Amino acid sequence: MKLYLSGPMSGIPDNNAPAFKLAAAHLRFQGYEVVVPHELDHNDRGSKTWGDFMGRDIKLIADGDFDGIVMIPYWEKSNGARVELLTMLLLNKKVFEFELDGTMQELERKDAKLLLKEAI
Repeated sequence: MKLYLSGPMSGIPDNNAPAFKLAAAHLRFQGYEVVVPHELDHNDRGSKTWGDFMGRDIKLIADGDFDGIVMIPYWEKSNGARVELLTMLLLNKKVFEFELDGTMQELERKDAKLLLKEAI
């Protein structure tokens, strides 16, 4: 299963890279193919804007043949993560929440929509 990892970055030291790395490691160990935004922009951090990264990520989500999105903790505080989640919902992809204990649970579409609505 190919999954896109989403969560908060802006305003967090090192753009929350440790949380993304931890989640990606757990998921890959379980056999998932995981795409992590941090792994795509290691050379671009100083030269690109938030809009540049979001444009790239939304195009990647739309064109990337993903099975779903995994939301790491505190995603609801991130404008970018909310946009990514909305895009995945519009594409009828699966939505998962990654828990701090390293597990992942799939959300029903109605529950994912409700969480998104509450986060906005």
